[in-house]
Amino acid sequence: MTCGFPVSGPGRRDAAGKFFPVAAGRVCPAAGRKKLLGISANVIHMKQETIRYGSAIIAGAIVMILFALVTINVMKLIPLAGPFVGGLVAGLIVGKDFINGGKAAALAGWVGAVVVSLDFMLNTGYFPTAVPIPASAGIFFLIVAIFYFPILAFIGGAAGGIIRR
Repeated sequence: MTCGFPVSGPGRRDAAGKFFPVAAGRVCPAAGRKKLLGISANVIHMKQETIRYGSAIIAGAIVMILFALVTINVMKLIPLAGPFVGGLVAGLIVGKDFINGGKAAALAGWVGAVVVSLDFMLNTGYFPTAVPIPASAGIFFLIVAIFYFPILAFIGGAAGGIIRR
């Protein structure tokens, strides 16, 4: 117990027969709440992990999209570094190990691929193409990006998870 005296010492039992240690005439507050505090501490830890995982996915997707914007609009290149760097950011935020960093980065890569592909198919102009292409090519680009972005992002997230660990 955290009260500083053994459980077998002076104390009292409640109606259910549970033993509560007593020190100087007072019931030890930690004796009856140990299980409750253990459960609440686990729930708080799970919420923090979920928040960290979600923020890693969002941050990785944002970095990925920004890199795609710069790579396509300024440099007129295919976005190769965007998924990797976005995955690296997601892996650094999760930071447990390479598998968790890679999972968060792969989900961020999938989100980034969907956003870039939808922009490409809707032809909004944020991600212009060098040559005019038919609308059916947008579906092909979506299929390629759905695999291409998450794979590169997973590699970056695994690297970020290893660096952070």
